[in-house]
Amino acid sequence: MTVRECTSCGAVAEFPESIVSMSCAYCDAPLVDGDRARAEVARVAPFRIQRSVAEQRLSEHLADRFWAPNAVRKGLVRDHKLKGVLVPFWAYTGTARSNFGAKVGIYWWKTVTYVDSKGRVRTRRERRTEWFSHEGSAIRALDDHLVSASSGLEESESNAMEPFDLGRAEPFSPEMVSGWSAELSSVSRDVADGVCVDEVHGLESDRIATYLLPGDVNTLERLQTDVDLEKAELVLLPIWIASYRHGDTVFRQLVNGQTGRTLGETPTSRAKVAAAIGMGLLLLAALVAAVQS
Repeated sequence: MTVRECTSCGAVAEFPESIVSMSCAYCDAPLVDGDRARAEVARVAPFRIQRSVAEQRLSEHLADRFWAPNAVRKGLVRDHKLKGVLVPFWAYTGTARSNFGAKVGIYWWKTVTYVDSKGRVRTRRERRTEWFSHEGSAIRALDDHLVSASSGLEESESNAMEPFDLGRAEPFSPEMVSGWSAELSSVSRDVADGVCVDEVHGLESDRIATYLLPGDVNTLERLQTDVDLEKAELVLLPIWIASYRHGDTVFRQLVNGQTGRTLGETPTSRAKVAAAIGMGLLLLAALVAAVQS
């Protein structure tokens, strides 16, 4: 744990292990552990979506979640629960080389003669498919392929948050993270490397099947992809986060700080479900009474 003195009020602040930017608990002044962050963080992408816009996007996202508790649907925005966080990601540069084999189908049409139900001789065109074997190779450059470096942000969530525009990222400086919560990596490179390779394998399979195979229809039967990870940089990317507890489960809503893309699961209100069931039973009882009368 790193200890720093607040330059505003003089209080001593303790930085948790992975946190490099936070606010002073006494005067709310921004505090940055610049030395530790500079040693690990390569680039930072600033927020483009401000809080008011993020709250509007979140409000629109939650408006369709009727079964969520009102404390979630309305309270998160009303109580300004969104917190701007510069979340760490590993950004990979490298190359993926693939060899593949496939079956490629070409459509052709045949005119056939048949007798209809009235005994008349008719003709019609029927589609046929002729299959051919096909082999090939492909190469793809990886440019800033992202893997979540935060144990608090699952890879599935980070993928759903993409894309991020790393063209707007700048070399790390304390000023770029000042006033925002920012953390260092809590996911090791070994783990992140494995996630990256697995994701690239899946992306290459989809890319080859969708864009590179000829024919009218095709089936990818064999694929070998070798991934060469040349470099990985730790980058901080902007996400608005609202975390809350419902019962024994922690939920969160996420807003991409560059694009405004919003996602997050919501709990179901037992009170709303019970009220809906009660209303349904009352309507059913009224209907039965009307029929019997």
